[in-house]
Amino acid sequence: MLRLRLILAVILLSPIAVFAQTAADSVSADAQLLSRAELARTYGTDATRATVHEFADPACPTCRRFHLQRKDSLNMLLADKANFVYRFTPIPRLMRGYQGSKAALCAGGVADRAGFEAMLDRLFEEQSDWRYLRDPYPAFERFATDAGLPLEEFRDCYDRDAVAPLIMTDLRLGGAYGATGTPTFAVVPVNRGAGPVDVFYGNEPMRRFEEALSKLPQSSSND
Repeated sequence: MLRLRLILAVILLSPIAVFAQTAADSVSADAQLLSRAELARTYGTDATRATVHEFADPACPTCRRFHLQRKDSLNMLLADKANFVYRFTPIPRLMRGYQGSKAALCAGGVADRAGFEAMLDRLFEEQSDWRYLRDPYPAFERFATDAGLPLEEFRDCYDRDAVAPLIMTDLRLGGAYGATGTPTFAVVPVNRGAGPVDVFYGNEPMRRFEEALSKLPQSSSND
């Protein structure tokens, strides 16, 4: 009788154990995906340098202009001066910014920086083709295909909103820094007590970034 009870217990508890293991595996996989996405959109992790945060919306026309006109210049300017993190703050009235943000972060999560940059570039280059669509995913899948992303992983990430925690974090941080529009740039010193966060908005010229960096304590912007 005791043996029978043990057998029944194993039979009854096995599905629970399988479910628990599956859930744990899913959490672990998502943690890895989020970590890859975070690294994909982060340029520089030097703790002795300030960090420039860009808060943007892939459906924002001003963000598009900045990305296409000044992205390369900003990368060159910050290369040896500050870290940079690309953050997403979708604006509801722009309709599909949240979906575009998901697409970029999922691309980074499944294909690292190359995937993130390829998707972000296409989102801005072809913004007018997808931003008003009821379902923009087919366009995103086309971008992913062209970039050679693993489509099954990309779609799974997108469909499950797996990168939503990163977007929520960006929205909270943007609110804390006073990002009320896109693109907003927040220049944050290493030591917040050393000076205020410099925040500015719009398709700004490089001299505005140079001005912000020049105000940082010397140890924040240089080795």
